[in-house]
Amino acid sequence: MRSLPHDDLGAGLGQVDCASCAVGKAAGVGRGQFCPFITRECARDELLCTAGEPIHHVWLVKRGVVGVALSHDDPDGLDTLRLPGTYVGLEALVDDCYLATARTVARTTLCSATRDGFRRWARESDERLALVVRAALRDSILALRHADLTGDSP
Repeated sequence: MRSLPHDDLGAGLGQVDCASCAVGKAAGVGRGQFCPFITRECARDELLCTAGEPIHHVWLVKRGVVGVALSHDDPDGLDTLRLPGTYVGLEALVDDCYLATARTVARTTLCSATRDGFRRWARESDERLALVVRAALRDSILALRHADLTGDSP
């Protein structure tokens, strides 16, 4: 598993049209504002974050898949997946450390923002905060539906 270089955000820029993205629109792209997220391409098995470590970034999955694991005991075990349109590291809004370990499970395009940049951006308007809360609620509902179908606990 390769670790994602957190200090080299300019490398491997992907092709995402920020003006057509919900986050880009909420950020004001096309109206003289900029999006705090930087697009990057990640190979399969790139480690994004580890549970218990200080939060440094939040990611929005644009293409591909990110696996999320709550357990440290099984490095290959995954508890859930983050698909395009979902976030990794949303705990940045309320906590200082990651709650889960996340890694790409396929070639993935991510939009990445620093913790502080994301917090400032999300708190600047109700529209931005609502966008993030909707995404978090959607993730929770999907996890509950999955648990209901499989008999697993969420």
